[in-house]
Amino acid sequence: MSVLLEVFCCYAREDAALLASLKKHLMPLQRAGQIKIWSDTDLNAGVDWERELHQHLESADIILLLISADFMNSDYCYSTEMQRAIARHDEGSARVVPVLLRPTFWRNAPFASLQVVPTNAEAVTRWSNSDDAFNDITEHLNRLLPEIQIPRLFSEVSSHRIAKRYREALACYEQVLALDAQNGPALVGRAEMLYQLGQVDASLKAFALAEQNAPAYHTSFFFLEYARALAQRERAQESLAAYDRALSLGILLPPFVAMIYAEKATLLIKQKAYYKALLALEQARQASPNDVGYLAQTGDLLFRLRRFEQALTMYEQASTLQTDESIYYECQGRILVYLERYEDALAAYKQALRVSPRIRYYEQAGKLLLQLGDYQGMLTLYDEMELISIGDPHQFRQSTPALLASKGQALFQLERYDEALTCYQDAIKQSAPDSDPQLYLDLATLHERLARNASLLAESQRAVWQEKAEPDVFFIPPTRYF
Repeated sequence: MSVLLEVFCCYAREDAALLASLKKHLMPLQRAGQIKIWSDTDLNAGVDWERELHQHLESADIILLLISADFMNSDYCYSTEMQRAIARHDEGSARVVPVLLRPTFWRNAPFASLQVVPTNAEAVTRWSNSDDAFNDITEHLNRLLPEIQIPRLFSEVSSHRIAKRYREALACYEQVLALDAQNGPALVGRAEMLYQLGQVDASLKAFALAEQNAPAYHTSFFFLEYARALAQRERAQESLAAYDRALSLGILLPPFVAMIYAEKATLLIKQKAYYKALLALEQARQASPNDVGYLAQTGDLLFRLRRFEQALTMYEQASTLQTDESIYYECQGRILVYLERYEDALAAYKQALRVSPRIRYYEQAGKLLLQLGDYQGMLTLYDEMELISIGDPHQFRQSTPALLASKGQALFQLERYDEALTCYQDAIKQSAPDSDPQLYLDLATLHERLARNASLLAESQRAVWQEKAEPDVFFIPPTRYF
């Protein structure tokens, strides 16, 4: 439904019959919901007519001045109503349309610079058929309506888009296109709103239509969203082309440029075009050198390409720029493990723990301490984790088996076998029924060690017992005499 515009009719009493005829011809526009006609003939009995007339004069979108000799002669029509109408027209808050009903001199009137209707400013009464004259006026008004409605709809669109009311914005664009099917901004805006509403297939059709019919209104944002929609439908080559179009339009802010290159890189990675993706990410970093996200994204790709030293550099730069994000220290630790730089890896995980004491950091740090042979350090780390878990036990409960296993290995190496046995048994119990098979192997190794120790102890005890039980060779039993 179009924007409803109020039409105010300013006329002299002597022209009431012509006003009535005009209103009849305008009625189809009112029935279509495009206008609402008002004149003082609509005043109800008993109201303050001057006050109500003034209210409608101030609120009207279109003001029709029904010109005749009687209108020009009327002080109220000429000096009050017309003067205020012209003032509002000059302000841009209303449109004034002079309608010449009967011949009169008007060339030096305040409205003389405006387009007078009917066509050629020929008075209605001069037409051989007055219906033709009123129809001409109606046609003129019908052509005028979109000029007022469309800017108002775009004004509404702006507020809707700012508030992310995309459905309402789409409805406004559809109304504009109902008034002007080739309206470029509306074609572009409709495609963008359909995409924002998740209607990807419909948006692709709208994007294609806008690309073909509204080239003057293409923006980088238009092609960015077009590229995103194409990517969602796995039309990779078209999407990459749209990203390039987005980058080619005008002077763009560096963060926006960086975002486009980064999205392009993500698509290239999906296509396994890794080296092209690296180039795109380099462009993103050049456009926004202090954005840690692009550094990390580059690091992830370099890690995938097993270019560990370069990846490490990216993560180190990211952690320098954003010291309160633990993931970058974790990534450094992961790479340093691959490089077998275990002490540096341990330092990285300890940094991650300083920022955010997450269970997986404790697990990795524990494994590294075992790798480095620092068994007592592993036990200290576990005690630290237990103290923190008092505040949030649920955070650690699900991953505790891994730490229990590491603690068990440390205790095993320190020959504290009974405590190690308890750790392994607790780890198996907590992770059941999906326990790590390595737990059972470690438990078996522990039992073998306990069995061997028990066997050695048994041998030792047997030797002691045999020594005590062996008869004294110097003992001579007493002789019996019979």
